[in-house]
Amino acid sequence: MQGSRRIPGGIATLINASNQVRQVNTVTVGTAANSTAYGLIIDGILIDYTSDATATATEIRDGLIAAVNLTGVGVAAIATGAGTFTLTGYPGASFDATILGGGSGYAIASTTAAANSSAIGFGLAVARATSDPENVGRLPTSDLQRFLGVTLHNHKQQLYNPSEGQYKAEYRHTEPMAVVQLGSVWVAVESAVTLDSSVYVRVSADGSLDKIGGFTGTSGSGVILLQGAKWITGGTEIAELLLNGTEIFVD
Repeated sequence: MQGSRRIPGGIATLINASNQVRQVNTVTVGTAANSTAYGLIIDGILIDYTSDATATATEIRDGLIAAVNLTGVGVAAIATGAGTFTLTGYPGASFDATILGGGSGYAIASTTAAANSSAIGFGLAVARATSDPENVGRLPTSDLQRFLGVTLHNHKQQLYNPSEGQYKAEYRHTEPMAVVQLGSVWVAVESAVTLDSSVYVRVSADGSLDKIGGFTGTSGSGVILLQGAKWITGGTEIAELLLNGTEIFVD
């Protein structure tokens, strides 16, 4: 948790960006109004389309989609129905969107809120889901994910408090993480471990045992075996874990 030894180049750099969510808003044209201005205001920029004298909801939808996509406001407009379309932002980035003018039923609604990845602390197992890019690490939640290593405290900040405040000891959303993949690393353990005993990783909470990615030497609810890893010291609060680069999760 505080350092690592016997690491022959066994540290990778991964990004904490696995759980980003794109904001999605749904726009409904409603009843087509002839010769009418339909406006969208996205992050303060007005985008509009004026319908013709024989307008249809589909025509208005397509006109608004084209106007949004040509403006370059960082939002993609995609048709979803005869008179509906969505506005989708970048992963984890929120945007403001309102409507202006239009006919009866012209409306906008929030479908999905933007969200960023949760912070990942030091001394925790990280994994990759099948949907994640190669350079991304996340806290493990299933034995079907690929074990990537253990997050390492690498003095990324001069001052930090282990539990609170601006300098909390963790990797925040999009921050690069130092991850030990080969060698040894000290980690906190939720129960006593002994030399050469099995290594288990927590993937779901079990009452007060809720540090996902944390380690223990005991099988039980919410933990999975990290096959290939071993304890090279015993301990009741911290212990030294040895990785050889071949570890896999086993349920």
